[in-house]
Amino acid sequence: MKKLNVAVEFFSADFDLGKRSIIQAWHSKHNHSPCHKWFRDLTKGMFIDSIK
Repeated sequence: MKKLNVAVEFFSADFDLGKRSIIQAWHSKHNHSPCHKWFRDLTKGMFIDSIK
């Protein structure tokens, strides 16, 4: 989130959240759009960086 200059606070929960799946979904007409691919890659990268 630092890349976007957005203040986000991460913290641990006081209880077990269990396993969860996170998916990205979009309309098929955007599958080959460079702008949408960039945005999907950006959000995926931010999530992966936050769980390291």
